[in-house]
Amino acid sequence: MRRNLRPVFGVLTSLTMALTATAQDSSIHWQQDIEAAKAQARQSGRLVLVHVVADGCGPCRALESNVFSQQGVAGAIEARFVPVLLNANEFPAIAQGFGITRVPTDVVVTPEGQVVGKQISPATPTAYVAELTNFANQYASQSGQTYRLAAAAAPKIPPMLCVLL
Repeated sequence: MRRNLRPVFGVLTSLTMALTATAQDSSIHWQQDIEAAKAQARQSGRLVLVHVVADGCGPCRALESNVFSQQGVAGAIEARFVPVLLNANEFPAIAQGFGITRVPTDVVVTPEGQVVGKQISPATPTAYVAELTNFANQYASQSGQTYRLAAAAAPKIPPMLCVLL
């Protein structure tokens, strides 16, 4: 039973973060260079979110106004991902390499470039954050990832206290 609740807990945690984020910085800091984003993700222990759009895409514009502009969404995304905005019209080879046939599509990749998940972008803030959280949780639950993430987040004990313990 405990194992089945982990993904739910992760979704609830991300949604809570999204709802409690400040309105001061509600825009997503989209990167334009996938390789630079992978390097940043490697340094920060996050995944890369590649959001693929196209010129004249109505659902893409709807996502911008109905999902990405909503309070807390940017914080929830940037907590676990380095976001990249990719226009399929400008970078058709990259979009084709990811197997993109419809937009808007999200591709989640590791800092090494391994695809963790791909989806047609959900149309509501809650669904969008929940689906991305599921991808991140699936990746984190892979062998060794949970421990590595927990160890990285653990408080550091000063060396002097280690001797006393």
